[in-house]
Amino acid sequence: MKWFKHDADARNSLKLRKVRRKYGADGYAIYWFCLEAIAYEVDKDNLSFDLKEDAETIAFELSIQEKRVEEIMFYLVEAGLFESSQGVITCLKLAERLDKSMTNSPLMRKWLENKSVMTLPDDVSTCPELDKTRLDQTREDKRLKGLARKELVDSAFVCFWSNMFLPKKAKPVGEKSFNKVVKTYSDPMHFAKFLVTDTETRFNNQQIGFDKMHPATYLNQARWEDDYTVDAKQTTQPQQRTQEQTNQFVDETQDLFERSQAAQRRIAERNSK
Repeated sequence: MKWFKHDADARNSLKLRKVRRKYGADGYAIYWFCLEAIAYEVDKDNLSFDLKEDAETIAFELSIQEKRVEEIMFYLVEAGLFESSQGVITCLKLAERLDKSMTNSPLMRKWLENKSVMTLPDDVSTCPELDKTRLDQTREDKRLKGLARKELVDSAFVCFWSNMFLPKKAKPVGEKSFNKVVKTYSDPMHFAKFLVTDTETRFNNQQIGFDKMHPATYLNQARWEDDYTVDAKQTTQPQQRTQEQTNQFVDETQDLFERSQAAQRRIAERNSK
C-alpha cells in the first residue's frame, strides 16, 4: 500500500499525547515509523497488518537505543495503539482506514467491500491483558538469571575470602559488603581475583595499617582504588595492577632483597678479617 489516511490532528489523540509525554519525540517517531512500515507491506497477498521490522532495525533506522525501542513498543501496545500476538506486533485498526480509492487491485477492492470494523482474533492480546505470557516469561527469565548470578557471586566471595591477604574477621559483614560492591561488575569472579591480587600487593608492600584492616572496611571504602605505597611512601606504580604487573613487582622486590642480603654478607666478611 503506497499511502494511508492520516488525520491532521492525530497528534492531539489522548493516547499519542501520553506517548509523547512519556517518551518525547522518540515515542512519536517510533509510532509513525511502525505504522508506515506496516502499511507499506499491505497488498492483495498480505492482509495481516503485521510489523516485519524488529527492534534492532528500528533502533538503527531512527538512531535510538534498541532497549529503549523495545520499551516504547511495549508501551504502544499497552496503550492500545498496536496489538501483540505471539511476539508479532500488528495494527488491525489500520484496516479501518482503507477504502477503494487506495487500491486498483480487484481482490483488495472486493475485500474492502466485505470487510466490517476489524475484530481481533482470540489469540491477540491488547491493553491490560497485553502479552501476559511474555511478561510471565520475562519474570521467569529474570528469576533464573538472578539465581545464576547469585551462584557466581557466592563462588566469587569464597574465592576472595579464602585467598585474600587481609585478616579473616567478621565474615558475614564482609560478605554483605562484597555482595553490595560486586553488583557493578559483570564478572564477579574476575573482580574477586583482582581483589586477591590487590591485597597481596599491598600486603607485600607492608602498607601501613593494611595487616589490621577488616575486609568490610577494605570493600566499603573501595581501598583497591588507593595508590600503592611502600612504608607509607608513594611509588610510581599504577593504582590498579594486572596479574603480570603484580608478578613482576614481586619478582623485582625479591631480587632486590636477595642482592641486599648478599651485599650485607660481603660487608660482614670484610669486617671479620
